[in-house]
Amino acid sequence: MRDYQRTTKELKFSELSLETLQEFRKYFEKHELGNPEPDIIMCCETVSHRIKYGFFSKIFGGANFAQNTLIFFNSERLFWGTTDLEQQLTIQSARFQEIEIKDFASDLIEDTGIEVFGFINQSLKRVQAFIGLGQEPCAEEFRKVVKLTAVNAKN
Repeated sequence: MRDYQRTTKELKFSELSLETLQEFRKYFEKHELGNPEPDIIMCCETVSHRIKYGFFSKIFGGANFAQNTLIFFNSERLFWGTTDLEQQLTIQSARFQEIEIKDFASDLIEDTGIEVFGFINQSLKRVQAFIGLGQEPCAEEFRKVVKLTAVNAKN
């Protein structure tokens, strides 16, 4: 059984809420990334609803929590932001030259998305991140295009 029901839709970066746009722009400025907005190839939003609850989530809250993940990329870098229980946005990014991207696969967990492995947020060590995506055609297209872009960035 799945732990999450994920729904992904494609959207334009400019369609994000004003607050979210401001948070990403602060991130771009803080990390001296210039303005990647005009070069965005694809942008999606995934809403993840928990459908399998553990004992502690019922006691400590979070059982009815929906998490939003915004994910987009240009020819050089992958960006994603994820909300927490308080709807605070945590933003991460990675240069395609410093990461590997593959489809998520597990014999233990039924889920869909991509795994990112490498230097995320200028980390000193290689780390791994999971980005959940739904099963919609736009999510499949996103997976295909982001992996192709990552390969092309390394050549």
